[in-house]
Amino acid sequence: MKVFLYFIYLFFFTLSHSAIALSETDSKAVINREIQTLMRDMEGLVSQAEKGDTDSQYKLGLVYVYTNQFSLAKQWLQAAEKNSPKARYALAYLLATSSGNDDNYVLDLFKRSADDDYTPAIHYMGLLYHYGGLHTIRMEQNNVKAEELFKRATLKGSLKSQAHLALFCFEGLGRCNSKEKAYILYLDAAQRGLYRAYSRLALDWHDRGGIDPNPEKYEEYWWKYKNNEDRKPFCGEDEQGRDYDCGDEGDPSNSLYMLFLHFEDYML
Repeated sequence: MKVFLYFIYLFFFTLSHSAIALSETDSKAVINREIQTLMRDMEGLVSQAEKGDTDSQYKLGLVYVYTNQFSLAKQWLQAAEKNSPKARYALAYLLATSSGNDDNYVLDLFKRSADDDYTPAIHYMGLLYHYGGLHTIRMEQNNVKAEELFKRATLKGSLKSQAHLALFCFEGLGRCNSKEKAYILYLDAAQRGLYRAYSRLALDWHDRGGIDPNPEKYEEYWWKYKNNEDRKPFCGEDEQGRDYDCGDEGDPSNSLYMLFLHFEDYML
């Protein structure tokens, strides 16, 4: 009976979160295509950026992130950030993943972008509170604030935040303590494009005796994860069977993928 009620809840939850995310493969293709389009008219883009056009400054900054010219990327994102929450977030992420920057300044960029309701920044602030900092930033851990931020970003379409919210419910972090809600959130995120959530469904519920221990479901979810078209070659598996990635050192646009994947408003 309880499992039946979970699926009734899942049905209505899915109706209210009906957007389907692009796959990672498709998302990367869109990002590459848009960057290549911008690069075909670099002269015009630079001209508009130099005239003070905020959107052109932001896009020029992303082109330079893509081509690994980070000093130029920083220059143009700084020019755009006063009037652009997404430029503020991109600049903050770029600075946070490099050394020699003022961490208080970087954190302020993230906070102001989140305050302006930019979804990736809301999600990133949730991560900062959950982990007590990331990259060069260190701050006091606060899972209650992290949960609130993940909820905000989930309502705005972030599957990444939805998966973290599911983890909070499963582990009893923050105010949520419900494996049933975690199951609903993970399954919905997996079905809408965050395929890694299938590994949590397989391992937490159907292998380690969660709310519905079922060998057939374990196989179903595990192979949906393993056989997904977006799954790239991995270096190996950790002690819990989860994969760890070798990285994308050969991919010049990896920084942009990290910025934008699985956010509904990732478009340039």
